[in-house]
Amino acid sequence: MSGAQLQGALAERHSFHFLAARLLALPCRRVEVVDDWRQYGRPDVWTSAGETLSRGRGDCEDYAIAKLQMLRKAGFSNR
Repeated sequence: MSGAQLQGALAERHSFHFLAARLLALPCRRVEVVDDWRQYGRPDVWTSAGETLSRGRGDCEDYAIAKLQMLRKAGFSNR
């Protein structure tokens, strides 16, 4: 591998990790932690990324779903 190819590969890897980190941090900055009992009056209501981010409230499952859906939308695979 040439020096230019190595630099290109490292830059691509850096941008991949940078994008993933930015996406994963978004719900943490924009969503207040509120359990489902307080928010809906019942347990285990799971919402999509769009619903969670637009409401600005959610619990741990909502954070996980939002992060997964945003990564998939950005083109990250399950592997």
